[in-house]
Amino acid sequence: MNLTHNFVAAGWALAYLAANIAMLGVFIQLYVWVTPYDELSDIRAGKITPMLSLGGAMFGFTITLCASAYVGVTFGQYIAWAVGSSILQFATFKFMYWLFPHQIEDGNLAAGIFYLVTPICVGFMIAVAITP
Repeated sequence: MNLTHNFVAAGWALAYLAANIAMLGVFIQLYVWVTPYDELSDIRAGKITPMLSLGGAMFGFTITLCASAYVGVTFGQYIAWAVGSSILQFATFKFMYWLFPHQIEDGNLAAGIFYLVTPICVGFMIAVAITP
């Protein structure tokens, strides 16, 4: 490897890192808008279950970003996987909220853990679908 190649690789790594951070920020904001409660204010108030729900969705979303970057898809495909993962994470929340309504707002820790684990599982399933 020559020095030029290393700089190009480092540049792409920084581009993906910046894109990851930006997309995660957008995802968090959209997630808060999609859910019927404000996780960020609830977390500031010390509530555990909204943190579990948001944290699981963030982790599940990030797994997809990492997998798509790892397998070396084009930047456009990377963005497409991020959008697709977001949609699936929102759908996962809506389905879980349909199954277990108002459990996060009520502080049900068992439901909060379920809301944590389920989007992580979805993220892993998406990541495996990306990986050849």
